Amino acid sequence: MSEENVAAQQEEQDKSLITNGFVKIEASTPKDKVPFEIELPEDAGGRVTAGFEFAVGKDIQEDIEMYGEETVRDLWLRQLVVKAQAGIRRELTNGTHPDDMAEAMSGWRPDVQHTTKRDPKTSIKADFKKLSPEERAELLAILEEQAAQ
Repeated sequence: MSEENVAAQQEEQDKSLITNGFVKIEASTPKDKVPFEIELPEDAGGRVTAGFEFAVGKDIQEDIEMYGEETVRDLWLRQLVVKAQAGIRRELTNGTHPDDMAEAMSGWRPDVQHTTKRDPKTSIKADFKKLSPEERAELLAILEEQAAQ
């Protein structure tokens, strides 16, 4: 995705989050975790949801004016860490060894949508470990037959 497309997508997402200078923040928790009785709609999935609207600036400069540079920077860094951790988890599940993580993440950027291409051999090895001994033997027989062709 081009930088222009990413910027346009982010701007569109920001517009959907912010209405008249406010962002709506919601969270939910299972009904059995709240210390009070409440009637829930059928489609609530057994979860109590609540929220509020929070004032935000029209741009980063206004956010800094409203909440201070240190607060805005701290929140940005915290979100940066969360996004990087997601990238690390993605790499680990795709077969990147922890010793190779620094190299695998060296091109990582928080402003780019990332996908990881799995190495076919790594994928096969990881998936092979999940098979039962019988399934492994069956697969090896198929592979040996294909290799002989």
